[in-house]
Amino acid sequence: MKRGLTLTILGALAVDAAAHQDRRLTLSPDGAIPELPAPCDAARLHVDFSGPGVSALAAVSFSVPGHALRLPPCLLAQIPQASTATTELTGSWYHDLDQMPPYVQVRIHPARAKDNRAGDDSVDLLFSLRDATLMSATRYALIGDDTIQAHPLDATCR
Repeated sequence: MKRGLTLTILGALAVDAAAHQDRRLTLSPDGAIPELPAPCDAARLHVDFSGPGVSALAAVSFSVPGHALRLPPCLLAQIPQASTATTELTGSWYHDLDQMPPYVQVRIHPARAKDNRAGDDSVDLLFSLRDATLMSATRYALIGDDTIQAHPLDATCR
């Protein structure tokens, strides 16, 4: 009986780990992300567009206590025009932190994107909640009806 219960619990944990999904987050006008737990709750994200409605990104900055990052203009120029209405925020801090630090992901869907589904002509910016580093910057392009190609963006602007 004990062995069966242990296997059931381990199976449930494995399903839970495999079913990990990022949490949807919101962004306050001051850059706070209210859903983040302590000690991550001091993180600040600012996503500024160059004008109202659909426009180019003017600035993106991310900070945690002791660390701050402002994305360079040459990286911002690689991101298609969008708006706050087509920008989503997700994150995770409850996964295996030995595999990946806690993070916040900004997904920007260009105004022309077909339907704002994950990977449908979008750009993902992945920030570490430990030290505010940009862990990845990737542009996804929908090819045809069901093929998505990932293209890393040049964050070093070489």
